[in-house]
Amino acid sequence: NTRAHLSLLAEAFHDVLLYRPPTVYKAGAAVPVIDHTFVTETMSQLSNSMSKFLAKAPAHCTPSETLYFETVHLLATLVPLCASASHDRSVPLPKATMLAELTGAIQASLVSQLDALPNPADSIQSLISTFSSFHRVTMLRDTAMATKVTLAWILAFNEREKERDRSGGSPLPKDVVLEMKSLQSRATEALEQGRALISSLETQIANEAELGRRLREWAFGGDQGDDELGGLVEDGTIKGVVESWGLNVRGWKQVKWEVK
Repeated sequence: NTRAHLSLLAEAFHDVLLYRPPTVYKAGAAVPVIDHTFVTETMSQLSNSMSKFLAKAPAHCTPSETLYFETVHLLATLVPLCASASHDRSVPLPKATMLAELTGAIQASLVSQLDALPNPADSIQSLISTFSSFHRVTMLRDTAMATKVTLAWILAFNEREKERDRSGGSPLPKDVVLEMKSLQSRATEALEQGRALISSLETQIANEAELGRRLREWAFGGDQGDDELGGLVEDGTIKGVVESWGLNVRGWKQVKWEVK
């Protein structure tokens, strides 16, 4: 199953980069080197594995899922390219054009997913569409979180190598570092926009009676008596729908939008 394979590989990607050792763990001098080797080799393996399934992704995944999986693949490709060159000066730096293409594609994915989000303020149809499914919001969050955690790892590793070298120079070219930071900021903005969307829905759901009235009017075209079908739908049904939306939004308010 293409979707299942890609989901498991994406989950492994997050597990590797988000792992934190126990606070009681005492790291030796060789541990950073081992960690670097483990991360870069694992990312290479994940990148290679994902490439085998991505061609079939559009036939088995939603457009948002496809963008997410493609972005994780690009990020998994980016880590060993940057980290290997930073750690071993004998390894040639990847061409700036290649890095620009990778970061550009990642940014395009974030922009595409942001553009695909409905704006609840546009119309009642957009508001109902947003309440009905949070799938695109989920994929945007996962894409932005994956981008942030990857770039944080690359930039932190580059700083450690800079200190280890003692020359004062950055192992990665300054323009590459700036590009990474710019993309990191873009991912942060995407997360903030996603969180703002949830906050706007919380505001809409605060007045359940008004939202219920708008929902009935949209569904049945006016007052209950104006439509035979509308007369069959009890107020309790509308109230139940609105309450379920509120429960969903309250659950989303517990979702973390930051990488720590």
